[in-house]
Amino acid sequence: MIGRPSRGPDDDLDDLRLGRPLLVSALSRRDRRIVRFQAGCLILQLDAPRPIIWRRYRVFNGYGSGVPLDPPFEVEEAGRDAWPGTFNPGDPRFCMIVVYAAGRRWDLAVPKVDLQLVRAALAAANRPDIPPE
Repeated sequence: MIGRPSRGPDDDLDDLRLGRPLLVSALSRRDRRIVRFQAGCLILQLDAPRPIIWRRYRVFNGYGSGVPLDPPFEVEEAGRDAWPGTFNPGDPRFCMIVVYAAGRRWDLAVPKVDLQLVRAALAAANRPDIPPE
């Protein structure tokens, strides 16, 4: 995805409200079956048929096919530092968000600066008739 560079979190929230696609770096572990997190990204586009998609990053092949996160969404927790009790790269710029999408657990590590954006996208995708905060 190519677009204009972000000027900050408020700019990203405005773009989300306008329906522009946004790419957020995210590491994922689904259902806790996978011990290590997989590198990838979240694609957020509220006016798309599937507004939130996770795509795994593969070193020599780029991004893989998308795995949609389907509503309803339930955020169990958000904001704590990433990596407790797991492989820890020691990067304080990431935080955890635990989401249940259609009953399936997703452990996501996202940049702290993007946490508000991801939460707004989840809330808006849960209730498509109401614009994000």
